[in-house]
Amino acid sequence: MKKFYLAFLVMTCFCVGIISCNMNQSASSEMIISEYFSGYNMRNFDMISTYVSDSILISEMDHVVSSDRQELYTHFQWDSVFIPKYKIIDLVSNEDTVFVTASKICKRIKYLHDKPTVYKANFIIDHQQIVKVQTTEFLEFDYKIWEARRDSLVAWIDDNHNALSGFQYDLTLQGAHNYLEAIDLYNRHKAANSQ
Repeated sequence: MKKFYLAFLVMTCFCVGIISCNMNQSASSEMIISEYFSGYNMRNFDMISTYVSDSILISEMDHVVSSDRQELYTHFQWDSVFIPKYKIIDLVSNEDTVFVTASKICKRIKYLHDKPTVYKANFIIDHQQIVKVQTTEFLEFDYKIWEARRDSLVAWIDDNHNALSGFQYDLTLQGAHNYLEAIDLYNRHKAANSQ
């Protein structure tokens, strides 16, 4: 009888272990995505790098943002200067793909768009690491406002502070600081002219 109870106990522990592993696997995708966004919000690349592969590919529509961890770090540094706030709106897991709807606001987006952009992205996860992030659709993004504000800013900087010309293409840490300086100079100019 003792052998029966011992066998029953071992089998129960084994079944509970399997169920826990399966539950942790489905929860881990959500946790991985949550920690990834938290890393951006806290400007902590170590949090992000824990959950991304060395050859991570990040793209927005057809534009490749980064194709490895070093390029991701450079983009992270640029993005962090604008003090971004990402928010997960919806998250659905399907095998190795996680479909995410998220919003983002930062100093740059606030200037160019007034409100957060909302977008859909597919995250591919392999062996507990993100290997691909593809933004597939922008749900809230007013391109006309964005383009008009960007073009006015760029034209004014080119005419008045040409040392900062090209800031919009420089996706480095210094480029982000130049971008913020350009916005600040332009806003001060507009404020002075409105008085």
